[in-house]
Amino acid sequence: MSIYNGTLAKLEHTGDYIALRTYSRAHGCKGRFLINPSRFARWLNDDGDPGRSEYLERDIGHFLSATKRKWSIRLKILWRYGSSGCRTVFDEQHFDLPVDMMIRALQGESIRHLHVEQPNQARLDFTNACGVIKRIREDKRKRRALTKGLRTSFNWRGSFISFYDDCTPCGFYFQERGGPCGGLILHERETNTPVGKIYSYEYSVHT
Repeated sequence: MSIYNGTLAKLEHTGDYIALRTYSRAHGCKGRFLINPSRFARWLNDDGDPGRSEYLERDIGHFLSATKRKWSIRLKILWRYGSSGCRTVFDEQHFDLPVDMMIRALQGESIRHLHVEQPNQARLDFTNACGVIKRIREDKRKRRALTKGLRTSFNWRGSFISFYDDCTPCGFYFQERGGPCGGLILHERETNTPVGKIYSYEYSVHT
């Protein structure tokens, strides 16, 4: 995840419309999409009609759709940028905008928001490993090793993994919900250098 892979959205009033402009490294700087604020506000405030679960709007060949989430609005834009034979060519762009920001834009405020897509990473639960966490927290090198070990070894999409105290020093026993189990073990590495031996810590998974 990096802010350099994000999408910057800017909304500002122009006449009777809200002008939406976007920028990202993948899509560059796009033109503007004009949103009808009264229509969008009616859709945003309408919670009872299932047929209005998606908002659709068109602006000179470009298309916008919006869907409601709990705290945000998912916007998808099809930017028309040319044609190939009998086929129109679109560039698809999607991002989230917080609901409160959209409301402020509808009320006339200029808005700038950077959306960075969140990876669907594993959920890690350390509720039953408080003793180990307390010991690791007291050593900066062990904290750094644990952070690196979790980032590289548990990038499992959609998983829920519980960690428990283990009999090894500063080690964990882990269990994936409905999946494998094993140990996350701390190793001390010894490296010979011209200025002497250097000791470092590293976590590895054992199943």
